[in-house]
Order: sequence, then C-alpha cells, then structure tokens
Amino acid sequence: MRVGFFELDDQLHAWCYYFKKEGTFTEDEMPVLLKENPVIEKAHRVYKDFTSDERLMLLAESREKWQRDMNTRLQHARQQGIEQGIDEKAVDDAKKMLKEGLDTSVIARVTGLSTERIEQLR
Repeated sequence: MRVGFFELDDQLHAWCYYFKKEGTFTEDEMPVLLKENPVIEKAHRVYKDFTSDERLMLLAESREKWQRDMNTRLQHARQQGIEQGIDEKAVDDAKKMLKEGLDTSVIARVTGLSTERIEQLR
C-alpha cells in the first residue's frame, strides 16, 4: 500500500506510520490508510471520539499529571534511600574502625564522616 511518499508493506509499518502521523495526516493520505486497514480505521474513530470529549481529555491529563508526580516522588524517595544507605554504611565502617583503635581523623578521611559525628559514635 502506498500512502503519500511511503510504501507500507505490512501491518507493523502501517501502525507505525499511523501513530507517527495521527493528527497530521493530509486529506489524501488518511482515506488510503484507513480504507485498507479496518482495525486502524477503528482506532482512528476511537482516537477522534476520545480527543473530542473534553471530559475524557481532562481525565487523561489529570492521570498523566498524577503519574508524573508519583514518578517524581518515587525518584526522590529512592534517592533518599540510597543516601541513607550510604550514610549507614559509613557509620558501620566507622564503628568497626573505632573498635580497631584507628584515629578519628583517619576514620573521617576514609568514611567521609565528620570528626564530630565519629566522636558521637564512641
């Protein structure tokens, strides 16, 4: 099937073309693609119905915003967890080094903890 300048050999190419071009089809490209692909034609009708329904569009936009917010919160929580784990490891290492009798300044240099924090571990 030929659509505009493109030769669409199989269903995968037709679907890829449809998703890439939806909303930007010229009048002569759309009928050819939809006429030759009833399933794509049905998808196009559903898309048009959905995008013309303001309430559905608001719901979809709200859902996308919620998902972005949730992803941001999860990323932040993950980063906090990583930082907390690194800090706990440094404290564990510092405690072991204190037990071995290492100097506070050496422990601070190796673990990255402040000398004050190391003294609190004693």
